[in-house]
Amino acid sequence: MKTTLLIVLIGILCPSAFGESYPQHSAGIRIAGGSYGASARSGTRGIAGAEACLYCEGPQALFVEYSHFFPPGSGIYNGADLVAGGIRLQTRQRTRFFFDFGIAAGNSRTRSTSVSTVGASLGAGLQVNAGEHFYFSPFFRSYPMNSSYIAGSFGAGLGWRF
Repeated sequence: MKTTLLIVLIGILCPSAFGESYPQHSAGIRIAGGSYGASARSGTRGIAGAEACLYCEGPQALFVEYSHFFPPGSGIYNGADLVAGGIRLQTRQRTRFFFDFGIAAGNSRTRSTSVSTVGASLGAGLQVNAGEHFYFSPFFRSYPMNSSYIAGSFGAGLGWRF
C-alpha cells in the first residue's frame, strides 16, 4: 500500500518521472494588503513576501510562500509572519488560473505576547506571462487557523519562470 501511494504521488507531482518535458519552476515576490488576527479589530496590514512554484508545467504543482504582515496603523498588534505550502491545481493555458490548498503556520505578535498558529492555506489567482520568463500574478489567499485566528490577503506577485 505504501509503495503504491508513493508511486502515485511521484506520478502526480513529478511529470518528468514518466518521460514528459522537464518541469518548469517559478519564483517571485509579492505585495498585498490583508489582515492577520483573532478578530476583525486586528486592522488592515501591508504584506510583503515571496512565492515559488515547483513542477509548474502540468495541471498539478507544488507551491510554497512566505508572507510578512506589517503592523496595522493602530492597536496593540505588532508584525506577523506566515509560511505555507501545498498543492496547486491549474489550467494549462498560457494565462493560467490556479487554485492552491495546503497547510500554513504563522506567528503573530502583540506588545506582550506571541501566538503561533497552524491551519489551512486556500488561495486562487491568475498567472499572466509577460514574455518568455517573467510573470504577473494577481491572487487572493485565506488562512483559517487554530486559536480562532484567520489571515487573508489580496495582492499581486511578480516573478521569473525558469
